[in-house]
Amino acid sequence: MAKSAAISLSELQSLLGKGVIAPVYLLLGAESALRRRALEALLGAVVGADEDATPGAYVRLDGARIPLQEILDEARSLPLFAATGPTPSRLLCVSGFERLFARRAVSPGRSDEDGGQEERDAEGAGSLEARTAALLDYLANPVPECCLVLEATQLNRGSRIYKALAKCGPVVDCERPQRVGEVRSWIEATVSAEGHAIEPDALVYLVELVGHSITALEHELDKAMLYVGPGGRIDTRVLEGLTGRSREHSVFELTDALVKRRAGAAVRVLNRLLDDGEHPLRLLPMVAWITRQLVIAHDLSRSGRSRQEVLESLAGRWNQRAEILERARRCTRGDLTAALVACAEADLFVKRLRDARPSADRLQPARGRLEALCRQICAA
Repeated sequence: MAKSAAISLSELQSLLGKGVIAPVYLLLGAESALRRRALEALLGAVVGADEDATPGAYVRLDGARIPLQEILDEARSLPLFAATGPTPSRLLCVSGFERLFARRAVSPGRSDEDGGQEERDAEGAGSLEARTAALLDYLANPVPECCLVLEATQLNRGSRIYKALAKCGPVVDCERPQRVGEVRSWIEATVSAEGHAIEPDALVYLVELVGHSITALEHELDKAMLYVGPGGRIDTRVLEGLTGRSREHSVFELTDALVKRRAGAAVRVLNRLLDDGEHPLRLLPMVAWITRQLVIAHDLSRSGRSRQEVLESLAGRWNQRAEILERARRCTRGDLTAALVACAEADLFVKRLRDARPSADRLQPARGRLEALCRQICAA
């Protein structure tokens, strides 16, 4: 089944709101925040607000440690006082679902670190083929009183298991959004649902700072909403203050140095951030963002618009926009474009290092590339 057949978290919530509950769900994707929210929605729809009201109504099992047959037996077993009806009244969640179908599975009671990567024998989980057959047998006739929720970070979409799961119930897309519009919509919906609001500038700023990771965005939003209090409004100053407190050397020192053409300061801040554990791929988006702002400011300054209109068209901190505009006016379009291209090339360079080099020695080449990039931007 194609990826497009998966439903979003909002679509899942809409279906649950209409009382549509399937016997099996696959929460598929690397974003733990999305998987958690999907599970919370399912738990509320199936079990209700008080998950402890009915013993055994909610059970969570670890697919990395519990054999598949035990999980399926649990799905087929109903608590003594379980409610019966047209929709499930019990929820069984299995985390690490993909681990159940590793070619060599972990034996019960043994972790990977203990050397537990070994083939289970006939008394354990059986062969991969036997495990697959057991799951397919359950999916062909799932227990209607039990909602089986399977969490996986990745799964082969062309496999028999995936196709059978997609046929039995919805696959909920828990991957990182690729489009900026989707990320911004998620932020606005999250803030609004908690009774808060977020300024447009702060919205742009947050996406540029954090990227598209829903899990990381949720962490930053939780801090901001707690800080502004009930019904508060999140602006750029709030985000700057909170992100500044979370790092000894703020990335905004780096962008400020780039705008002011202080190459030495930019390189020093860059190296301090790297030494403090910041990954190059988290710093590059901010460097690229400030470069794009310079390009935009350069073009707008020659468009005949008033200074106020230009400043309003830029993004980020208001007090920095004037500095960006003045700096852009002194640059040539060719130098700024070349710097922006260099940002893209540096991003590709670091990603290739990440994929091709051992983790222990990949930082040094990335450090040198980022230093050269900062010097080029300051010289533009």
